[in-house]
Amino acid sequence: MLRSLGDRLTIFTVPRSFDGAIGIIQTNAVKSWKLTFPEAKILFISDDDGVDEKARKLGGVHIPGVQCNEYSTPMVADIFEKAQNHAHGSVLCYINSDIVMTYGFPAAIQRVGEFEKFLMIGQRQDWYHPHPIDFSEGWQARIWQRAVKKGTLHGPTAIDYHVFTKGLYDKIPKFALGRRAWDNWLVMDVLRREVPVIDATDVIKVVHIGKTTTKPLTEEIRRNRSLSGEAGTWGRVNFATWKMAPIYGYQKRKTH
Repeated sequence: MLRSLGDRLTIFTVPRSFDGAIGIIQTNAVKSWKLTFPEAKILFISDDDGVDEKARKLGGVHIPGVQCNEYSTPMVADIFEKAQNHAHGSVLCYINSDIVMTYGFPAAIQRVGEFEKFLMIGQRQDWYHPHPIDFSEGWQARIWQRAVKKGTLHGPTAIDYHVFTKGLYDKIPKFALGRRAWDNWLVMDVLRREVPVIDATDVIKVVHIGKTTTKPLTEEIRRNRSLSGEAGTWGRVNFATWKMAPIYGYQKRKTH
């Protein structure tokens, strides 16, 4: 896993059109990824207007033709299939388009490489910030300190990044993206197969700079919940089988 320059990380995301506040937020996020992983391949998997042009400007690769349901919501299975087909290394990272990377990601990626197969997840810090970020020297410290001071640590239910070995997912149910439960199912599925799941919250420091909203119960959410089974209970960050220590090593968690 990332043992050579030729075996690099592939980051993939599903951005919306880069308009207004969400455009600023997404641009901030992608710039942070590029600075954190200059050599990574970044896939913009989306058919929204203007995403192709923005991908080129930000140094990413645009992947169109996303399968959607009848509500025009992208389907998780197709997104992950496209990402794995276009990956140029053995490690992939799905990340939501409003998540800023600050500290710890590169070190965690290198350390987790000792596992042949794995899924690495973690909690986020919430801090709504729809303004351009100053990415001059010291930006990681500035953003993280402000997020800790003004924001809050989100609970273990929402999972905004999944770092995993290529080929880990090949049979994902028909989840609608962003309609709850699908992220928890991705964790529960790996736990059931007894593949290591690593909680990197103490190492990887990410900031959710988008709005945290409570979505009303919709048919898409009902479908996702039905497909996910008990994932809402068992597919949380705190059910990871390993916890990555800040400096070195891992702590094996007891089975819940």
